[in-house]
Amino acid sequence: MIDAQRCRRCGEQPRCADVCPGNLLVLPERGHIISREPDDCWDCGACIKVCPQQALAVSLPPEAGGQGSTLRAKQIAGKIRWTLEHPDGRLETIEL
Repeated sequence: MIDAQRCRRCGEQPRCADVCPGNLLVLPERGHIISREPDDCWDCGACIKVCPQQALAVSLPPEAGGQGSTLRAKQIAGKIRWTLEHPDGRLETIEL
């Protein structure tokens, strides 16, 4: 999932596109990062961990206990803070 409001493009070659093992993220001339084949994404989370704007997230399916929740990550002082946002607005954080 890509949040266009949060994406700041990060220059000509964004880190999220660099780390995507499926080479799925591209940056058009204008606008924010996009996935050229969203159905091919296997939700590895590599792009999520490197995005400084938290513009990328994984939507967690009911099978994973998500029921519409989204998972974002932010790097802080060498650690990654994962934030799980539930549909009702509740937030849970885990720092690794």
